[in-house]
Amino acid sequence: DKVTVQPPAGAAVADSAVSPAQRGLWLINELYPESSLYNVFCSVRLLGRVDLPALRSALQRVVDRHEALRTTFPADEGRPRLRVADRVDVALPLVDLSATPPAQRADEARRLVQRWSELPFDLGAGPLLRAQAVHVDRDEHLLCLALHHIVCDGQSMTVLFDELAQFYAQECG
Repeated sequence: DKVTVQPPAGAAVADSAVSPAQRGLWLINELYPESSLYNVFCSVRLLGRVDLPALRSALQRVVDRHEALRTTFPADEGRPRLRVADRVDVALPLVDLSATPPAQRADEARRLVQRWSELPFDLGAGPLLRAQAVHVDRDEHLLCLALHHIVCDGQSMTVLFDELAQFYAQECG
């Protein structure tokens, strides 16, 4: 039986072993680096007033809380290594479609989200989570999150969104 020792919270982990599943995903990414096959993507429609700085801060809190979201997989002599950063600063760029004619906004938002969701990840450099906000209309935004499957699955997406909603509510007071 293999024993895993967990480092103290916030500690950097250098050159840890990867799981067999992570090794397989890393190898596929090495063979097909431009592929988005293992991108996990979600777009959430936000209605009403959105406090984007509070949303970015809430997302930062989620990333700070979960090592997997601060993990990269650099190559070491042709093999993947797991690296966890102490901190990864979260960006939440905003694309404003409010100047786009109203009849074209939905199509433009779909096109933009589709292109963005298909961008490949650099597993060695990271980050392996990307976020983007899209301003569709005065009271409508999209929050788009993309992660590589090497650091998340369906269950972890549920946790991510639950915590994001909780932290956003706290940030907004």
